[in-house]
Amino acid sequence: ITEGTVGVENLNIRGGYCFTGSNFFRKFCPGLDLGYDSFGVLGFKNNSSLELKKVSGMVYGPSLFLQAPLISSILFEGRVGYLMGSGSGGSAELAAKKNTLFYGQGAFVMPLSEKRSWQLGALYTSRTSTLEGTKGSNTDTWENLAESLYFRFGYNFEF
Repeated sequence: ITEGTVGVENLNIRGGYCFTGSNFFRKFCPGLDLGYDSFGVLGFKNNSSLELKKVSGMVYGPSLFLQAPLISSILFEGRVGYLMGSGSGGSAELAAKKNTLFYGQGAFVMPLSEKRSWQLGALYTSRTSTLEGTKGSNTDTWENLAESLYFRFGYNFEF
């Protein structure tokens, strides 16, 4: 395979309960993530060649959010989480025997008003998955490791 593209989707819902400290801006929030996750992998095109494919399925796992004021108008926000594949909702041709995703993100936030803020942050993800695929009489199992690091500078508006 020399090149290829595949579209992936990720959709997560987070829920949690926050404990506040000496002021409202100091928060510690354990929670649970539930979602739909997909990622690109190599899969069988025919009995002798590979192509980019997508594996998708339901994921769930614990998360932890922390917010703390640093200086007068700057907050630090951090989140870590661990998502595990449930084995349901997966792709037919490629099956994820194991799918785990660890993520960690941190950001410096400067609130401008109740609903607007500037943000400078980073997100790191590490995925490990064991996949099994069958095409014709060929069945193969392989492991996929993917890591990514994103940086973000943005303006947030909540409504």
